[in-house]
Amino acid sequence: MIRAITILLSILSCAAAQSTVTPPVGNFPALNVQVTVATQARPKKMPGPGILKTMTIIPKVTIEGVTRGTPIPTAESIMLTVTMDTGGRENVHSFEKLTIPAAQTGDRRQFTYAESGFNFNGYGGLTYKYYIFALRDPATKEIIYFKTNNAALLSLCEKHPEKRDQYLNLWRGAGVPSLK
Repeated sequence: MIRAITILLSILSCAAAQSTVTPPVGNFPALNVQVTVATQARPKKMPGPGILKTMTIIPKVTIEGVTRGTPIPTAESIMLTVTMDTGGRENVHSFEKLTIPAAQTGDRRQFTYAESGFNFNGYGGLTYKYYIFALRDPATKEIIYFKTNNAALLSLCEKHPEKRDQYLNLWRGAGVPSLK
């Protein structure tokens, strides 16, 4: 019981949640979008000295219309999670596209991406760094909403919107380009 509460608190305390109201774009009404990436680290005793930790990354997005009576068209969402190895290199750990089905009303809907995980210990391994998320029109590929919890990347993409596609086109295992 205590372990379950500890795990729950770990998930809640590590969740990075940011909710934003998007302006209307094309056929899309104003939306309230909340991206959440929860991380959970579990220690595991290794034979001999040391502890191996397993980290699980659990990304989700919640979408609702600002006006509940307004229909929401089909959208495409992209979620990337980025990790850093002990050498300081950032790589795309997970990449997933989801189709967000059209809705007749703007009611709140939550979509969960595949969980991913990795191991690390005192000698090395991976560490979760940040996420990159986009919601876009599947017909035109126009970005309706772009969000990351990496302040430098967000600033770069606000100054140079064309850079968003460069980062959204990265695949699992790809190195993340410099933020210059």
